[in-house]
Amino acid sequence: MATLGITYNTKQSELEEILKFVVRPGDYYASGQLQVLPPRMTVSGVGRIAYPILDRQVADLIGVAEQAPYGRGPETLLDRSVRDCWQIGSEEVELGGPAWRGSIRTIRRRVAKGLGLPPEKVDVELYKVLIYERGGFFDEHRDTEKSDGMIGTLVVGLPVEGEGGELEVQHGGQQVKLDVSVDDLGVVPYAAFYADCVHRTLPVRSGHRVSLVFNLLVRPGATGVPTTSSDLTPAIDQLTGLLAGWQEWEDPPRKLAWLLDHHYSKKGLSFSALKGRDIPVGRALLAAARKADCLLHLAVLEIEESGMPMDSYFDSDYYGHEVDYTGIDCEFYEDPELTCNLIGWEHPEGGNRLGLGTIPLDGGEALPGGAMDEAEPDSQTLFEATGNGGASVSRSYRRAALVIWPRSGTVSVLGRTGIAVAVDFVCRELEAESNPSARRKRLGPLVGQLLNAWPERRNVFFYAGNRGFAALPARKTLELLA
Repeated sequence: MATLGITYNTKQSELEEILKFVVRPGDYYASGQLQVLPPRMTVSGVGRIAYPILDRQVADLIGVAEQAPYGRGPETLLDRSVRDCWQIGSEEVELGGPAWRGSIRTIRRRVAKGLGLPPEKVDVELYKVLIYERGGFFDEHRDTEKSDGMIGTLVVGLPVEGEGGELEVQHGGQQVKLDVSVDDLGVVPYAAFYADCVHRTLPVRSGHRVSLVFNLLVRPGATGVPTTSSDLTPAIDQLTGLLAGWQEWEDPPRKLAWLLDHHYSKKGLSFSALKGRDIPVGRALLAAARKADCLLHLAVLEIEESGMPMDSYFDSDYYGHEVDYTGIDCEFYEDPELTCNLIGWEHPEGGNRLGLGTIPLDGGEALPGGAMDEAEPDSQTLFEATGNGGASVSRSYRRAALVIWPRSGTVSVLGRTGIAVAVDFVCRELEAESNPSARRKRLGPLVGQLLNAWPERRNVFFYAGNRGFAALPARKTLELLA
């Protein structure tokens, strides 16, 4: 995929280096084994499962299971050339046994630590039982967020004879193969990974694979700061010094957007749900922002590319229709139009407290450099117009970001989402100041910032004596009124 035409910030290399080398508290995956008995499992329509699971009981499980689907955008599809396995819902399964409750707690703690999360703030919930026959597999995909607060997936292997079916997990240019196969009654293998990691299940070469699949959840209200993380004080001190001198930077940007390592949905974006290295980066930036009198928010960066495709890729049956071409190689004829907007704002304490709307990401505001190079689009649509109009292609990319700016520049930032939002902010700030003298001191600077943020779009006319009528922008009119 061609490099996106984003203009990165090249002047704040020191800030970029600090954040790039913030110590990560965990990895994108965690795996291991417990020397314990597997859980006692009872399945509706089958009864209690004996271990190791014999071929006859595997057949009984398949008899009450359904073919497992996969998601493509908003659709749920069945296609055994993409995913070939069987599933049984958690509502049909009961897990128990004298040691299982303690075992799953131990697995949860180990997985949380391996992923860099505080164990006391992580929960697990059973999602499915998956059964793979010989040749069964699942192509590359990312897991969807099936429950509120879901951040990852945990797979626990059950004892059954077979070979193959390993998990292959990728993230950030790294790849690992995880094997949860087992035929020993005294061992429970497990593997976990963040939900946004691309992964696949390799084909089962012989026998079967039977696994318990759990959703990994962050408890409501939890903050994403691991208690076991390394000391971030040096990084926080360095960042504070840099941010405090924002206005003295050479050509300072209005704001900066640090693009995160992991992918997050709009619904799942919060400071408590950060993953992997995003956790200490978020923690360090938030602490430094508070000390340097800056504001920090989470947001979703939406990038749209649109233009003419190299070839139409269509026959006459497609004229006048939009076609989902996600995942299909389709190059632009020439440089596409590019728009970059920040949406879905989230305050560190939750919610969109400033009423932030769609704010453009301007050139020189993105970090780290090259973060979106070779990015794959989240969606791609082709449209074959009728008549003389040619085909067009539209691509959408989404990436979560930590967005920071000096508190003194808030009016300027809000003005990019709409001048009415900036006006409301100024009014709230003045109303919140109970001391009349302090309110008067703040009035001048705030209104001055508001005038600077006012868009110069519409002109008004005034009579200028012998010079006749002259046009002035609304901003100048407000200055005269003030």
